[in-house]
Amino acid sequence: MTTADQTELLNAANFIAEAAQKLLAQDGRLQAETLIVSVARLSGSLVLRSFNLEPAPAGTVVLSDEANSWGPRLIEVLKATLQQLGECPSDARIRAALADVSTSASPLDFQESLDRLLPFVRRWSEVSGLDNRQAGVAAAIAAAQLVRGCARVLPLDTGAALAVAGLCEGLKTAPRQEAAA
Repeated sequence: MTTADQTELLNAANFIAEAAQKLLAQDGRLQAETLIVSVARLSGSLVLRSFNLEPAPAGTVVLSDEANSWGPRLIEVLKATLQQLGECPSDARIRAALADVSTSASPLDFQESLDRLLPFVRRWSEVSGLDNRQAGVAAAIAAAQLVRGCARVLPLDTGAALAVAGLCEGLKTAPRQEAAA
């Protein structure tokens, strides 16, 4: 990956994190769990869309070898970004926190999360030339930025575990089919 590619991914990640903070506010307030889970869901969902799988009813579980391959990659992006930002919880700490978290910690369900974020990320991707996988990686970076940014109100282990849960949910949940352009 070239320096220009890395810069474009970081620019996209910054856009996604900033857009999420504006688009996910409810009654002028932000909830850390909603920010992290929604952006992580977006990451997984964007990558899932790149697989060109047969359409499935929205909300159903989609199992694929590609998702099984990409899950660990997105988690590594999340962890590497957290490390770059100063601290990444160990795998053991994330696994322990996973036992106590759920994506239902966000009042927005899976589709509501995507409905709020996807149109803006799509426009950014079209302008910047990012494909779904690249945008998904950028969203994983943004999720890590949000985990770190919310660390004052949500323990880092919990935030990272919520992001992992959201990534996996996004990678394995059929999104609503988009209308043809």
